[in-house]
Amino acid sequence: MKRPETPLDPRAEELLADRALYGLEAAEVAELRALGFEEDTSFDEAAAAIDLATLKLEPMPERIAKHVTKQDHRRTPSWAHSDSSTVPVLTDSSGEGITACSAL
Repeated sequence: MKRPETPLDPRAEELLADRALYGLEAAEVAELRALGFEEDTSFDEAAAAIDLATLKLEPMPERIAKHVTKQDHRRTPSWAHSDSSTVPVLTDSSGEGITACSAL
């Protein structure tokens, strides 16, 4: 992320902080764009880092942990050994289909 050469405008700073914490209304997005800071993601990244750093991790419920550890995770999905007509197909927003294999 490259910040514009100009110093951080106080209003841009306020809008960037609000976007990172609460999101912005369309008018505020337009204002941030007009100030030249729409592409600045530094506040979003900082908020995400703080959120992750303070995330309270909880242990997995024992019932689920036992189920997960019993499974053989080395197995290959059954569709991986079949012909391509049975391979799962994902569609993107344009409606184009891609197979799980072609997405890799």
